[in-house]
Amino acid sequence: MRTIIVDSDRLFLKLFETELERQTQVELAGYFHTAANALEYARRHMIELAFIGHPLADLDACLLAQELRRCCGNLVVVFLLGSGSAITHRLQAQADSYIVKPLEGAAVKRAVDAAVLLSARLKKRVYIRTFGSFGVFVDGIPLNFSSSKAKELLAYLVDRNGDVVGTHEGFSLLWEDRSFSATAASSYRKVLARLSQTLEQAGISEILHVYTRGRAMNTQAVDCDYYDYLAGRHDVILNWNGEYMSNYSWAEHTLGWLHENRNAGLNSYAHLAPSKLF
Repeated sequence: MRTIIVDSDRLFLKLFETELERQTQVELAGYFHTAANALEYARRHMIELAFIGHPLADLDACLLAQELRRCCGNLVVVFLLGSGSAITHRLQAQADSYIVKPLEGAAVKRAVDAAVLLSARLKKRVYIRTFGSFGVFVDGIPLNFSSSKAKELLAYLVDRNGDVVGTHEGFSLLWEDRSFSATAASSYRKVLARLSQTLEQAGISEILHVYTRGRAMNTQAVDCDYYDYLAGRHDVILNWNGEYMSNYSWAEHTLGWLHENRNAGLNSYAHLAPSKLF
């Protein structure tokens, strides 16, 4: 797990770094004396685990945990408490676990082991790529579609971000040059059946909500670069390649919106004034 340590005690940081190097499940990406430097790093790099000292001089530990999670999604947070410190309700609300100083090797190992298990639970089985060509990955393996129409319909459902897509709308998307009729409705139902079959065979039927009036994406059941962008994930916005579902012409509308709103997304941290960070 890519890991950072944030603590104002420089001697402690070096000791803790040595302790973490013994944990093979951890890849130490960096250690920081200030919350500002930690946030700056997290906005440009993906991290999975953060050890945060309390209190921090430049930014409250709870606020730092909140902002790091905004940057890095399913981040696991472990607070480092001074000897004799109590874990407050506010700290409990933001931490996945905590360790009390002075640190013992066994306590660090327990915290790392727990973080690895929690991180695995937080990650979704399904990852959907929209930046570039559209693709769906289940446990890291590309999902094969027996029908290109079924794949395109799923892409459109992803684009609609949880909105219900009815029969007329879905049909018009897939067959722009055909008018709707009983025969057309039958063709659309076949696409729906093939899409359902593909998802069922992969064991991921839960990524779609099925209603009598149509289908909708279960946005909470997947990881998706587009949804991370909409959520304000700074690293995702910063590293966006400027493309969106390049294999579908109808995606150009959303592509334009992404371009227009990119600067606003990058500036979404303006509420953290420099005077609070440094």
